[in-house]
Amino acid sequence: MEKFKYFFNKLVRNYIFKIIFTLILGIGLLMLLRYVAFKEKAEIFAWCDSLFITFGVLFGIGILSLLSSFGAFDLIGYSFANIFSVIINKDKKKYVDAIDYRDKRVEKNTKTRWSFFVYLGISLLFLIAALAIYIYIRYTYNY
Repeated sequence: MEKFKYFFNKLVRNYIFKIIFTLILGIGLLMLLRYVAFKEKAEIFAWCDSLFITFGVLFGIGILSLLSSFGAFDLIGYSFANIFSVIINKDKKKYVDAIDYRDKRVEKNTKTRWSFFVYLGISLLFLIAALAIYIYIRYTYNY
């Protein structure tokens, strides 16, 4: 029972927030593209283009999240962490070297290892909607 409570709390705290955030980000981007970038296009074409671009952005965020969980950007993170710690603490580095930073990041990287599925899953919903509209356009307007 304790393992179930731990798993459920981890799921609710980690993934529900990410799902809600990703949905808000995706819908916000969709509306921004539809009503700002593609306001001159016909309604159905604007929705299709906006959905495809939103899919691409969310899919890209998912791929970057996947790469980040494997430590691909640790050297960049180490650089920024040292810059800000020196600016704030004046001559006192937070990390000894990049290996020390990487070792401290391993725990966080393993905790968020599978969070990229949220981004990829929601991006696939936008892709499915875009493909449905594209198929409708293809067979209705004979393009």
